[in-house]
Amino acid sequence: MHVLHFCLLIVLARGWSSGAPTEACSDIYPAGHNGTNSLDLQANPYRLDLAAFDELGGTLYYVADQSYKIVLSGMSGEEFKGFLVQARTLADNSPVGQFISLGPDQQLSDCVPEESAVTHINASLKTRVSLTWGAPDNGRGQLKFLFAVVDSINTFWVPAVTITLHRMCPTT
Repeated sequence: MHVLHFCLLIVLARGWSSGAPTEACSDIYPAGHNGTNSLDLQANPYRLDLAAFDELGGTLYYVADQSYKIVLSGMSGEEFKGFLVQARTLADNSPVGQFISLGPDQQLSDCVPEESAVTHINASLKTRVSLTWGAPDNGRGQLKFLFAVVDSINTFWVPAVTITLHRMCPTT
């Protein structure tokens, strides 16, 4: 009599079609995606449009406790499946501000603090995502936005960084 032994191998895929996991928060890198390096950021076809911020002489400013609309999109209509966006201070790279008024393809991430980052809610193709970010009520000095965009398990762009925004001090 022969005894047959069967082995069952279960593979868990860590695809994050429902949003970026907590592991992505530290460096805005899409955890679970293949490859050790992101694509050449010089050729990144995505941008985070900060046109709603105040501008003076080519320098962008934010006002404490104000909200701003920012738009993540492909420069030539490129489609993407996932994203993660977070504002951080230049001084210590800590998260700053909060995302508010979330759209249908958006959710707050698992980053700390929770409102500091926004991610996708599904893997449907997107060409543009409008986000609303609220500046902190106490200012926080200079800041930048970091963002990641995911096309597929093997194609992603991280960490893209916007130009520096400066805090506009109120006049007395």
